Amino acid sequence: MPKPKSPEMQGLLSDPNSTVPVVVYEGETIAIYDVVWRTGDGGEISNLRGFVSKTLIINRIEVKDKKHIHRTYKAYFTYTLANGKEILTNVYNCKASRDEFAFFDFTFLRVGEHSCMEKPRFFFPATPVLDDDENLFMGLCMVFRKADWEQVMVGAWAKLRIVANVPAELSDREYGRLSDPEGLPKSIHKKEIFDRWFR
Repeated sequence: MPKPKSPEMQGLLSDPNSTVPVVVYEGETIAIYDVVWRTGDGGEISNLRGFVSKTLIINRIEVKDKKHIHRTYKAYFTYTLANGKEILTNVYNCKASRDEFAFFDFTFLRVGEHSCMEKPRFFFPATPVLDDDENLFMGLCMVFRKADWEQVMVGAWAKLRIVANVPAELSDREYGRLSDPEGLPKSIHKKEIFDRWFR
């Protein structure tokens, strides 16, 4: 008898022992957020600007019965590995506001193991942080691994993508607002990310 074909795995170049299967996307894409700003990783640069190949894609899944349409949502967090040579994707369940303007209750659906897997926390702060188009910035809490024995907490902001195939960019005004040490975004990072880390 022919030997059963093994399922295809993600990230084998950066981790030959990866057991994370290739993701099959479900539903219709309704929002894409690109990470465009983050705090430094402990080096000399305090704030980093620009798309860093980390993107959250949110899809709406609709199931119809005789009387109703039932909506659920899944989020797919994609990020590069091996100096950009491959991509790893995490899958989450999440919920949406009625107008699908904000998303919350992200639940990581861990399937398999990978040595380079990232597991950020996503949130919209209670006090909104808006871009120049009046869209909400999404906050992220990430762990930057400097070495096997050292890691640094990193706060980040993701911006809603306007054109589906063009990564979002920060305007100078947005960058200045996010990077103001005394500004609201920095205060939110301290409360939502760094204070939680030391509790």
